Amino acid sequence: MPLEPTTTIRQPGKADVPKLAEFFGFVYGPGSVFSDARFVDYYFFSDTRPDGSSGSWLVESDAGEIVGFYGGLVNRLCVRGEVVTVTWGINAVNHPEWRKLGMTGAVLQKNIDMRTWHAIVGFVERAARYYHENGYQFFDFRKFKRYAYVLSAEETLEAVRYIGQDEAAAEAIFSSATIPAPTEDRRDVIRLDGAALDRYELRIQPPVEISTFRDRAQVEKRFLDHPYIAYTLHGVLRDERITAYVACREETLQPLGHRVNRIVDLAGSADDIPLLLGHLVARSRTMGHAYIDFAVFGECYDAALSASGFARLPDDAFGILPQVCSPIEYRENVEFMGLLPPPEFALTRPLLEADVYFTRMDADRDRVGSLGQVRPALQEAS
Repeated sequence: MPLEPTTTIRQPGKADVPKLAEFFGFVYGPGSVFSDARFVDYYFFSDTRPDGSSGSWLVESDAGEIVGFYGGLVNRLCVRGEVVTVTWGINAVNHPEWRKLGMTGAVLQKNIDMRTWHAIVGFVERAARYYHENGYQFFDFRKFKRYAYVLSAEETLEAVRYIGQDEAAAEAIFSSATIPAPTEDRRDVIRLDGAALDRYELRIQPPVEISTFRDRAQVEKRFLDHPYIAYTLHGVLRDERITAYVACREETLQPLGHRVNRIVDLAGSADDIPLLLGHLVARSRTMGHAYIDFAVFGECYDAALSASGFARLPDDAFGILPQVCSPIEYRENVEFMGLLPPPEFALTRPLLEADVYFTRMDADRDRVGSLGQVRPALQEAS
C-alpha cells in the first residue's frame, strides 16, 4: 500500500532528538527510557553507516509531526571472513492514528533499496512471513532458544509460580539437565576489563559463516563502556590471546528480590567454552544467583552448553522463566530471526540456523525499557 501523499520518510538527524523523545513519550508512555532525549541521542546516534547516514527511518506528516519511527542500530558482521556493515531494526512504532497506511511496507522497501545487510529479531509469525516474502532469510522459521542453569530450585520455582507457569513442567525440564562435577577455578579464565584488553589480543569469532564481528572496539562499546548498564566479562587466556569470552548482566527479579545471571553474549573457540561456562557457574553459585539463563540463535555451542549442565527449554516453554525482570511477567516467545542479505551475496540455498550465531547482544535484546532501570546518572544529569 503506498503512503498517503502527505507523509514522507527520511533518515533522522540529531536535530530530531527532542521531537523523537516527545513522540516516544506519547506512544510508549512517560516512564519509557526513550522519552528521555539524552538516551535517544546516545542510543540512535552513536553509530552511523559508512556514508555517515543513520540506520533509522522516521515518518513525518506534512505538518512536520513525527507519526512513525523505524529504529536501526548500525554494527558489523563477519560474513565468510569478510567484515561488513549491518543495521539491526528495532523500535518500530507508529502513531495510533497513523496506522495501516502502508508505513511498514514503505520503510521495508527503503531498507531493500539500501542493498546492505539488514537484520531484525522479534516478530509475530504473520509479520515474519511478510518479511520472508520480501527477501529476508528466516532459517525455517526457527526462533531463539533458551538455556538455563538452576542454582536455587526454590527461588527459581517461586519465579515460575509468580508468572503463572507450570511448576511441575519446570521441575521436569530442569531435572533433565546433566550436572557435571564441579571443577576448580583455573587461572586461565580472567576478568576482562580495559587493562586486560590493553595487554591481550582478542580472537573470539564463533565457528560459523555469519555472526557479529567481535573485536576490542565491539566489546568496549557494547559492554565495558556502556553508560547505563553494568556488565561483567570473563575470558579464556591462551598464549597471550583471549580465545573465548562471556558477557553477563546481573538482574533482580522484581518484586521477589531474587538475583539471576543473564548471559548476554558468549563466543570464541568451541574447545574453551566449557571451561568458561564452568567458571561462570562457580561464580554465580558464589554470588547467590537463583539461575543463569542464555537466549541464543545458532547451534555451534549447543553441545558445550548441555555438557556444562544447562537445560534447554522446550520451544513451547521458552517463557517458563521470566524474560523481563522489572517486574517479572510471562511473555510468549516471538523471537524469530530475520536477515536480509544484499543482492550480491551468493546464496545457493536458504540459510540455516547452523550457518549463523546471534545472541541477546544483537539487536540489543537486553536493552532497558524504563527510566527506573537505567543508572541514576541518566536521570540526575543536567
